[in-house]
Amino acid sequence: MWAQDLLNFAQAVYVADRVSRRAATADRWTRELELAVQVIDAHPWCGRAGRLARDLAAALTGDRWLIEFHGGAQPAPETIPGFPGFSDCIEPEIALFSGGLDSTGYVVERARIAGPPLVLVANDHPGLQLLQRSIVNGIPGQQRVVQLRQFSLQPTGFETTELSNRSRGLLYAATGIYVTAAHAARRLAIPENGFMAINLPLTASRSGSLSTRSTHPWTVYLLNGLIDAVGGDVQVVNPYLDMTKGEVVGRARDHQATPQFLAQTISCGDHSANRSRPSAHCGYCFPCLVRRSAMLAALDSDPTEYTCRLDEASRDPRRGRHLRALRHHLGREITIEDVIGDMPFPDSPTAQSALPCWSAVD
Repeated sequence: MWAQDLLNFAQAVYVADRVSRRAATADRWTRELELAVQVIDAHPWCGRAGRLARDLAAALTGDRWLIEFHGGAQPAPETIPGFPGFSDCIEPEIALFSGGLDSTGYVVERARIAGPPLVLVANDHPGLQLLQRSIVNGIPGQQRVVQLRQFSLQPTGFETTELSNRSRGLLYAATGIYVTAAHAARRLAIPENGFMAINLPLTASRSGSLSTRSTHPWTVYLLNGLIDAVGGDVQVVNPYLDMTKGEVVGRARDHQATPQFLAQTISCGDHSANRSRPSAHCGYCFPCLVRRSAMLAALDSDPTEYTCRLDEASRDPRRGRHLRALRHHLGREITIEDVIGDMPFPDSPTAQSALPCWSAVD
């Protein structure tokens, strides 16, 4: 019940985020949003849980939220068409799977360890369905069953007017939590290297929610606190928080993942440039730049298909802006003040523990 209510909350936040235009606000970003969420049981969502829900939505979107919870939602049936076969594997290992380098590296690593089924929760994006299946089918040296479960993230019945989409990570995580609880499991892994999870703003203009924070330690802390406050028993963890992306690729390499296999994963943040070829990367966005660095550092080569060479991007005012911002960011010393200045850190992991992610990249 609690996991369905959490999913209802995440869906409501997502819809509110997508239908409220930031351009109509005074600063063209920060909105004041009032939201009524229908859950099965509203009582657990009062007090601490309600405050955590508000803080979580605010941390992800950068908006000011007023959220009220009301009872009356209908419980979902035990077997849900979108998630078939809940009863066929009790207490499996659950992880979110995007088809990116980090989530693929995690599957490569965990699939070689004999044990219960490894269930991967993935977004059923039309352009990524076949790619995700191809990656999972090609995992080397599997010692256990790996089940890919794809689903549609986006609720239907509303018209999208806002493109920033900062709440998508909450909806993705809440769906993974729902699947985890339905399998009677206790742990959901969201693999994301520390450099990208903390995602410090490259420039002052990208501070706050202008940079995504879906796997930031503070976000995970708030999410776990919310789960506990509503009576849940699932813990969300990021097993790669203390690694760089290059270290993640290196571990995948050590588990027999070839450069050609890793090259089919997707990292690009500019999907609009490659809608006809989901496996292609623009080559110049921030995620592509980090990917280039990781592949070269771990493999000494990068067979990834990029639509734009790096030297071409550096000469282009628009496409080169990410490269210039990243060079500026890495050209200075990163301090504790930088790490905590944009978003708080929980007591564990500490901000101090995050600093090696930047020294290793440098």
